[in-house]
Amino acid sequence: MSTNATIAPPDTTRVWISAGCICCHWCQHLIPEVFQDGAGGCQIRGSAREDGVTDDNLTERSRLRSGAIDAKTEEFLSFVAGGCPSQVIHVERDSASGP
Repeated sequence: MSTNATIAPPDTTRVWISAGCICCHWCQHLIPEVFQDGAGGCQIRGSAREDGVTDDNLTERSRLRSGAIDAKTEEFLSFVAGGCPSQVIHVERDSASGP
C-alpha cells in the first residue's frame, strides 16, 4: 500500500506562533506532532520543521518537513489556527501547493 497520497507535499506549509500565546494547550492536544509546550508559550516542534529548530517559528518561518504530518492533518491546521483563543497561530501555504 502506498502512503504517498496521505503525506503532505514538501514545501507547502509554514506554521508559526506570534506573541500572545496563553498556553491553553488547544493546539498541542489537537496536533501534538506539530505543537508542544515551551517556556514562553506554545512552540512548533523541531521534528516537524525543515530546519529542525523547536521554537515559535516566528522569525524563521521554516516550512513543515515533508512527511511530518499527513495530508488530513495539514488541512486540519487551519481549523486549529482559527480556534486558537489568542489567535496567534498562523498557517501559510505556498501558492505552488494549490488552492
